Amino acid sequence: DALILAACVSWALSDVMFRKYALEIGDFWTAFNWYFIGSALVSVFMLPFHKRGEGFLSHFRGLSTRGYVLLFGDHIIGTLGSVVFPIALYLGKVSLTTVLQVVQPLAAFCFGLILPKFIREIDRENTSRSTLILKGISFLLILGGLIALSLQ
Repeated sequence: DALILAACVSWALSDVMFRKYALEIGDFWTAFNWYFIGSALVSVFMLPFHKRGEGFLSHFRGLSTRGYVLLFGDHIIGTLGSVVFPIALYLGKVSLTTVLQVVQPLAAFCFGLILPKFIREIDRENTSRSTLILKGISFLLILGGLIALSLQ
């Protein structure tokens, strides 16, 4: 829980800082490229911490064609979201843009219900009554926050 809180605080600070330096630079595309250079540095930094002695690329040797399709499909979809998010930050309010991002768990839940019917590697979402109640309450809290932010 402490790690996810630290991640959320870090991302929030990063989003606010991006909005500030993007406006200072004055050219969105330059700021946009700096945003992604920072993201790429995370991957480079994490490579030495790989737990096994195997090379980074060795994990891809045993993938089936379906595995490659899922992997690259995931990257294409993730890249699209990564491209659109800084544009939204640049054009909109930081607080509203980042809060709208919390709709992601609802979308993930919905996709978790639909996609396992077509992609067997994706686990089906838990739909027990207690889980649905908890997720419903969480969604209502998020919705309340969105409404409060939009009234400002």
